[in-house]
Amino acid sequence: ATGTVSLTVNKAGQTITFTDSLPASAIYSTGLSHTLSATDGGSGNAVTFSVSGPGSLSGGSTLNITGAGTVTVTANQAANGNYTAAPAVQQSIQINNPVPILRCITPAFTSAGGAAFTLTVSGLGFTASSTVYGGASALVTTYSSATQLTAQVTAAEIATAGTTAITV
Repeated sequence: ATGTVSLTVNKAGQTITFTDSLPASAIYSTGLSHTLSATDGGSGNAVTFSVSGPGSLSGGSTLNITGAGTVTVTANQAANGNYTAAPAVQQSIQINNPVPILRCITPAFTSAGGAAFTLTVSGLGFTASSTVYGGASALVTTYSSATQLTAQVTAAEIATAGTTAITV
């Protein structure tokens, strides 16, 4: 006697595991990057990464931080003939702005009633989003580097004599 039985072979599942975790937080600096890596669960399918927030990818696996905020990396893996798509896995890192340190301003003095001028602020920890304040007023600020900013001081802001705190 003979008989026929059907055997159903289902696709195997895949699991993505990050092999190098991102730190929970970091201080933003130019050139901050992290190499991403993840295991593929043995299917042979490539793990791909995507980024949301102030970051970008280069070379498919280098996370470049482009500013402050929450950066989320998502790892994905597609299906193939023998494996289902893996559930996406995410890691996040909170990127904080450094606390700026103001060292010196040029010029340090001006005359009341004088003309508008450019104030140069030197220090540490400046970012492209740094703003120079004259008292409580935000000045039009230009980022030169992590150690230098320039700000436009209008004639109206120096119309009367007095002392004004300069902050970043």
